Amino acid sequence: MSSFIIFLLVFFALLTFSSIKVVGENQRFATFSLGRFTGIKGPGLLIKPLGPTSHYVRIALRAQGVVQSGEFVLLSGHAVPYTTTETVHPGSVVRVVGFTPSAVQVMPTSDHVVVCEKCGYENHV
Repeated sequence: MSSFIIFLLVFFALLTFSSIKVVGENQRFATFSLGRFTGIKGPGLLIKPLGPTSHYVRIALRAQGVVQSGEFVLLSGHAVPYTTTETVHPGSVVRVVGFTPSAVQVMPTSDHVVVCEKCGYENHV
């Protein structure tokens, strides 16, 4: 009987520790419930609900994605709503520059290349 109680305590402790997620200062989680986007969470300590109904996708600041339509950008293989002040067209490459509670803020990437004078490394800005 006592070994069963110890097993249950260890099981629930592992379950609790596996549901705790830490989101860095320059990252957010895009949350999906039953496959639909529900919002942006973070930064800080988050407790992920148990079960297969919710899914979290980590999105970093300056991550690149591709615009799918006038509403969604493809980031980390998932369609996430976006806002922007610039004109973007479907298929254009964008970079995440900020977060709102309901969308990511994106800007089009520029093809500006800065070449290091010492080593010749090409840095795409």
